Amino acid sequence: MNTDHDQICVASCFALSDPRCARFLNRLGDALAEQSTQLVVLATRHAPELEYPQIQIPYSILGFDREIPLQDLAPFHAIAPVALAERAWSGSVAGADTFARATAKCEWFYQAIAEELRPSGALLWNTTHPHSRVARNVLQASDVPVWCFERGQLAGTYQVQAGEVNAWDDSRVAFALHAGLRMDLARQVGEAFDAARALSLSAPVDRHPPREGTDVVALPRGDGPSVLVLTSAIGSSIEPTALRTIGLSQPLWPDLQAIVDALDAALPTDATVLFRDHPINREVLRHPLRLPPRFVEADGVPIAGLLEHADRVACIGTTTLQYEALLRDKPLLVLGRSPATAAEAAYAPARAADLGACVAAWLADRDGPRKRANARALVGLLCERHLVREDDRALHVRNGVVELADFIAAQAVPQAEPVADRIDRFAQRILAACSIGEPA
Repeated sequence: MNTDHDQICVASCFALSDPRCARFLNRLGDALAEQSTQLVVLATRHAPELEYPQIQIPYSILGFDREIPLQDLAPFHAIAPVALAERAWSGSVAGADTFARATAKCEWFYQAIAEELRPSGALLWNTTHPHSRVARNVLQASDVPVWCFERGQLAGTYQVQAGEVNAWDDSRVAFALHAGLRMDLARQVGEAFDAARALSLSAPVDRHPPREGTDVVALPRGDGPSVLVLTSAIGSSIEPTALRTIGLSQPLWPDLQAIVDALDAALPTDATVLFRDHPINREVLRHPLRLPPRFVEADGVPIAGLLEHADRVACIGTTTLQYEALLRDKPLLVLGRSPATAAEAAYAPARAADLGACVAAWLADRDGPRKRANARALVGLLCERHLVREDDRALHVRNGVVELADFIAAQAVPQAEPVADRIDRFAQRILAACSIGEPA
């Protein structure tokens, strides 16, 4: 650790099983070091490949109740939405008292981050996750700039949002960006789209590889259209009643089962339907989804093969695979809200009652030329302004870790205490809490 640093940036990561995340954080840490800023990673698993200090954190918010034995803490977050969101993300089930204790301890932990580390900024992994959402609220209340951090919509990229992802993407909810969206899209040219497509086609698409031990099925093709149906993680954008009262991410249906049934009813009888569920839904939550008989589960086939085989792609929720479909000029149906629906690059019903007509327009690709032009413009805009490239394979993306580090460093305020002393004091506070277990 460089003792010349006077600033700290914390970054949480829930996906260090993907080695690309550690490589990106190492590059970001190097760029931050040039700005006299020490990167500290909050990691849900130990990553020996990380070259910067890491603090182990639980994935589930309930893990804070197990790891921190402090007593008599009272949460300031409403507990029911936290509990519902946790169940939608991890499948964890516990009583209200347990969730209250866990939430209060999560709040205490991030208050300690704010008070002892005094970071100049925090990149928090996917703030639709209840753990990260609680962390964001605590840090922002302590005047720490916070951004949502996740893998990006395009291959070889990451996204950094002021709020959250999906329906809360900055292009949708930041007025300054949304107000200029049409103008920004209109001035895009096709070079970035072509480069992004070439990169996508040159490497495996799957963030999550096909499930081991799954039989590779022969992909059927009938007389009608071949449709590929892909889902998002339930907790992220499919069942938002577990996260938000009004269901901003997907307001038209109550749950994944209802969407699948509605889509099945709207598709013509001669359609061949291939289905791939998000691995969190099927392997972590073991969501009891009842698939219609004609839906063919294709878990053993790489996503690139499914995209190549299908005539049309439907995304339930806002999986980033929607952008892989756009890069391949596949007519896209999105049942949810995302930058692709905001840019009118995808077919999307405004009301549940409109699904039949929307599906008919999608299958006929009635607005195809305009949708594809919008898709090319959207990809160009993402590359120009919204994404951070992972490495030099994605030079069509304007900003990299140097620009991100410059932005984070611009938020800094002077700190008199050395970084090493602040990290040591934070460690002592956590160790004391975990070994004593006395009232806070």
